[in-house]
Amino acid sequence: MEMRFIIVRLLVLVALSGLFYNGTGTAGAAVSDSKKAVDPPAHGIKITSITPNPARRSERVMVSGHGFGAANVRVRLGGQPVIPDAARGAGFEFTVPEYGLVGDLLLEVINPGGIVASATLSVPFDGRVLPVVDRTRTVTQNIGPAGGVLTVGEITLTIPPGALLDPVDISMSPLTDLAGSPIAPIYDAVQLEPSSRSRSRS
Repeated sequence: MEMRFIIVRLLVLVALSGLFYNGTGTAGAAVSDSKKAVDPPAHGIKITSITPNPARRSERVMVSGHGFGAANVRVRLGGQPVIPDAARGAGFEFTVPEYGLVGDLLLEVINPGGIVASATLSVPFDGRVLPVVDRTRTVTQNIGPAGGVLTVGEITLTIPPGALLDPVDISMSPLTDLAGSPIAPIYDAVQLEPSSRSRSRS
């Protein structure tokens, strides 16, 4: 009798283990499905779409996903912060900076917990650049029909005699950057002013 009782217990244990352990029983499948339903999204934040992509500078972009943190979300484009607006938990909008970086840029979305989701946003170069001038090094001279010379750093501008009909205040300022340009930082470049007042003899 005792031996028969032990065998019955073993059979029951084997049946239960097959039901929950090997995943072939109904109850085992129910446990697995329940676990999938309550699993949180990976890392708690995800970008699902960027519209439009590519996006032009000064264009509004819609970023969709989950876990952004609504109005508390922080955004970086190409490593530079941008200000999101119309933010909500499932997405937000922002405007691509007018003279921002161009190319395939890393878009980073940081939720209030500091968790980051990233994707790529392509911004083509549209030809627009913004000269950044060092006004502390501007040189200005009044140059007339006799001509003259202006020098800033390693750059010299020579205006020959007879090039101007009347005296004109000409300023030359070194450029420190061309914001929005796809090329590397510039060197030995200047901005001349005023371009509209100078006249050449015909």
